[in-house]
Amino acid sequence: MSWVERVDQFVDRLSDRLNPLLVKEARQMLKGKLFLTTFSLLLWGLWISSVAGVYLAGDNIDDHGFPGLLGAYLVGLQITLLVFVPFIAFRSMQAETEENTWELIAITTLSARRIISGKISSALVLSFLLMTVITPFVAFCSLLPGFEWPVIAIVLTVTMIFSLLNTTISVMLSSLTTNRVWQVVAMLAMLAALCYEAWAVCSSTFELANGASVESLIELIANAMLGDRNRYSSTTSLGLGFEAWASVALFVAFILAYAYLFFEIAVSRVTFEADSRSARIRVICSVLYVLQWCLLVGSNASNYDAFTTALNLFVLHWAIFGISACLEPETISTRIRRRLTGWSRLRSPFLPGGSRALVFMLLHLGAVPLIASTFLESQWWVASGPVVTTWSMYLLIYTTLAVASCRALLAVRPGISRNYLRVGVVVCVVVSMLPSAILNEIAPLGSGSFFLLLILNPFSYSVLGGDWAIPAPLMIIALIGVHLNWEIIKRSVLDVAPVDQDVILDANVATRTESLSPDEPTE
Repeated sequence: MSWVERVDQFVDRLSDRLNPLLVKEARQMLKGKLFLTTFSLLLWGLWISSVAGVYLAGDNIDDHGFPGLLGAYLVGLQITLLVFVPFIAFRSMQAETEENTWELIAITTLSARRIISGKISSALVLSFLLMTVITPFVAFCSLLPGFEWPVIAIVLTVTMIFSLLNTTISVMLSSLTTNRVWQVVAMLAMLAALCYEAWAVCSSTFELANGASVESLIELIANAMLGDRNRYSSTTSLGLGFEAWASVALFVAFILAYAYLFFEIAVSRVTFEADSRSARIRVICSVLYVLQWCLLVGSNASNYDAFTTALNLFVLHWAIFGISACLEPETISTRIRRRLTGWSRLRSPFLPGGSRALVFMLLHLGAVPLIASTFLESQWWVASGPVVTTWSMYLLIYTTLAVASCRALLAVRPGISRNYLRVGVVVCVVVSMLPSAILNEIAPLGSGSFFLLLILNPFSYSVLGGDWAIPAPLMIIALIGVHLNWEIIKRSVLDVAPVDQDVILDANVATRTESLSPDEPTE
């Protein structure tokens, strides 16, 4: 048997073990017009850039190289991977609903995780196929002066990581709703965000292509995370210290963690309703909590821009979690209860239910003052500890008050949609900030006027921070909010208990007996 036949047999065995949805999507993708159009446009764009670049460079191409040509190649590839590939993944999920083929996939033996991973992996296969287009053009640039393979490797790796993030976001958005109107709105919002991200990434790539080096590329990522150019030593061979490389590792960890979070959200949307949907999502939120603290502390309190970016990410993450997770239904299905043990109450914050999500949020945001106090003697604690604590208390206050109000509203009108409640919470929070925002235009923040109204607006009120005179009363208000939800919090933890199998069997027998009763009219 020749080596060609052995390779062919190995490929056949490997294809049998691959995700069936990946094979299906790859075959449909290669036969589709969208892939052919994207592939052709990228190839023609790179070829035209090569001809125009060589013509404009003239005789100087051998003396000084033409870095702009390499930048044009990378920009063309990044636009394709960051915009077109996620859009194709989004349309792939939408097509399952539009063509009524989702039910056929759902009744197969594939789990929800394998279905979503098949969609995402097919997009990654498409990304690798499109990356092969740029190979001969990069090989041509390698013959020119000033070419560095490590820079190209880092740029392509970062591009693939961003492409993975965008693909998971697009798949998640397409799985959130089946309504045509909301799908169009999500698609337009996603395209706008992808185009903005591609513009930001491509502009940086084109600048790096003009005389870029590994040092400048690592320093660019480090500055984006920590924002301070003068903090890096030159103790390593690349001219950058440990903090720069740690910031790059933190940057990659954030992207991969959020990509996995969006993946789990998409999986939860297609998972059977009686199964656990929230455990993995909350675990990855705990991991992101640790990464967010690393970014908050590493951003350095003296650097306002970097610290503000880290704080905004922290607040946005937990605000979205509080609005979405803390308003979930409280019931735990029998399917989940069968897997519970005597120690299940310890992991109750990771089980489904809005009250248990509130406990999860209390454990993380309530620990902020305790964690921040470990930096009591440092400059970070003096300058930034009260600010982070202030925002954490605001998140707890708004979340606890929103959960208590929505629970009272559901007691009056049980049939109201929880999505309407989430939208109502956002509207109420925005409206509560308007009086202080208007009065802020009349009286400066430093004048001390309208103090009670300023407390409604965290954006204006937290600016007055800097000491513990502001977060201390907020802690008291947060405790009042917790007290309003204390009964449901206690009940949610006590309700987490394993179900007796005999009780389940008796209930099933009683239900079956009632269904077979001769008194019931039959069709």
